[in-house]
Amino acid sequence: MSSCSKSIENHWQAEIRENNINSLPELFSQIGSEKLVDIVASKDSLKAKSYNIMKANEIASYFFDKYKIDIREKFVDNPEGIIILGMFYAEKEYQKTKYQIKTNSLNSFKTSDENMDCFMTVVSDVIGISQAKAIWNSIVMGASEETVIAAVSLIGKRVAGILTVATMVYSTGSCLGWW
Repeated sequence: MSSCSKSIENHWQAEIRENNINSLPELFSQIGSEKLVDIVASKDSLKAKSYNIMKANEIASYFFDKYKIDIREKFVDNPEGIIILGMFYAEKEYQKTKYQIKTNSLNSFKTSDENMDCFMTVVSDVIGISQAKAIWNSIVMGASEETVIAAVSLIGKRVAGILTVATMVYSTGSCLGWW
């Protein structure tokens, strides 16, 4: 006698919480490099997973607060994808702030410098150079957040490993002077 039963799986989904963060670079630099150095050096996937989930929850909350977009459904079981999305928008905010300081203009931002090269190198090591450039170009050209979210959610599921993403955050933070 055979029996078919459908099992109900628990899927991870980001939690939206109150957000007191003013920018994504600030969000990434809060914990600092010490914790990430420990995670990267230990190669402990449980520590990396815990870090990734914590950051993914913070990024999801930030997106909900700032952009009024709930990204949770696009990234079920994919906290690493949320982090990759957060990295791109952190770089966008960083570039915009940097350019605004230089020009005192609110309407445009610089798209290429040493920090951008460093960012693209680190991110493209995880998701591939063509995908990284395509996503960045979409952001720069004014693609909607929904379009970028859809692209990153697909890429994040395919290529992002738990430890790889933690290492990417650490390398990007070092490169951009977040710590």
